[in-house]
Amino acid sequence: MPRWIFVASMNPRPDVIVLQEVRDTLKLRYRDRLKQQTAEPWDYYRYARYCSVAGTNGSCAEWAPNGVMVLSRFGAESSGERMFWYVDQYHGGRSAVRMAVNVN
Repeated sequence: MPRWIFVASMNPRPDVIVLQEVRDTLKLRYRDRLKQQTAEPWDYYRYARYCSVAGTNGSCAEWAPNGVMVLSRFGAESSGERMFWYVDQYHGGRSAVRMAVNVN
């Protein structure tokens, strides 16, 4: 089952969603399908790619095709991302995203 169908069928429906292993080429599709399936404005999102090959001095030599994404139905007050440099068999660094939302 695609992720957006699962999330769209939840009751009560979440206000903030965090997805992992999102392909860079599909991130807008997730947002658009959530909008379509829920009739809610999932217009606020932040996405950060993983790093496949770490470079020097905290840089990335090659970006991975996937990453993490946070989406919200509410307006974003602020957002950001951070890379955690830890080399494993898959990546040279993993990203994290954060988003502060206004629920008023």
